[in-house]
Parts: sequence; C-alpha cells; structure tokens
Amino acid sequence: MNSKVAAVNGLKEHLLTDRDYELLFYLARNNKHSQRDISSCLGFSLGLTNIIIKRMVKMGYVKTKHLSKSRMQYLLTPKGFLKATKKSYNYLLKTVNSVKLLKGKIVDIVNRYYAKNVREFVIIGSNELAEIVEIAIENSGKNDIEVVRSDKYVQALANSGVILDTTGAHFNQADNSNYVDLYKALSHTLV
Repeated sequence: MNSKVAAVNGLKEHLLTDRDYELLFYLARNNKHSQRDISSCLGFSLGLTNIIIKRMVKMGYVKTKHLSKSRMQYLLTPKGFLKATKKSYNYLLKTVNSVKLLKGKIVDIVNRYYAKNVREFVIIGSNELAEIVEIAIENSGKNDIEVVRSDKYVQALANSGVILDTTGAHFNQADNSNYVDLYKALSHTLV
C-alpha cells in the first residue's frame, strides 16, 4: 500500500485517509466490537479494516487489548483522540469560515439592491441556505429591510421585491432583474 507522508518538524507523519478517520471516529464511540463488526458498521471489507487497524496501531493512534484468546478490544490512544479531535476542529473551523464567507457574499448582493432603493426581499426555500440568508440580512445593519419567507416560488411574490431563491430549482426568471438564484450567484464562492 502506498501511503502519503508529510514532513512535520523534520519528522515523517503519515497523512490519514478519510477511511482512517472514519475508523478513529468509530472507535471513539465504540470500542467493544470485533473487526467484523467494525467492518460491517463502516461498510469496509474485513481485510481493509484489518489493514487500517494495523496501521493505526503502528502509528500509535489505536491500541489493542486482548479480551480472550480470540477477542480483541480496540481503543483510541490519547494520540488517536487528539488526531480525531484536530480533524473535527479543523472541519468545524472550515465550516464556520465558509458560512462567514457566504454571509458576506449574501450581504454584498443585498447591498447592491439596497443601493437601488430596494427594501423588500423574498427568500424562497426552507433549507439551511435560506436560514443563512435570513441571518445575513438581519445582521446587515439595515433595519428598514423587510424580509418575507416562502417555502416555494409563487408568481405573486415576484412583485414583492427581490426574490432570493435558495432552492436551486432555477425558475424561469432570466428576464427578471429582481430574481437571484443564490446557488448560481454563490457557486464560485466556496470553490
């Protein structure tokens, strides 16, 4: 197996794969399972599970404890917990930064219409992006903006102000200058 290696402070450290992290996160929650149980829960082959566990043991992230002649217990070491925690922290940090970036881009879009004296915005959708849009507008500092939420696009809403579509349904609004497909407008933001 060809594993990736990074030089950190002059030491070689193996870069973990997504599957390696899946195993670490699984073992952080469950430590009384056989390799067969682990492979079944994670959707890995038994052979792959064995290889990953051996590598994690060798790297010091997992330790084994003999429960009986034929049963092993797999435990995360402090080093393994630290590695899993850092991965979770970095993911959370990346997500928070992505949300901040999206909110900034949404406020930019709202400000463009605000500069044209538009004060009414209709948010179409009931998803996470719609929530982020509403929070971004609320936090924009513009208290004279009216926000309407709708789960779906209704033609009557088109006359209510700027449509901020978070559904990705791509309504036929190419000629409507007050329609913003946020998936399209924000798609380059996180790339």
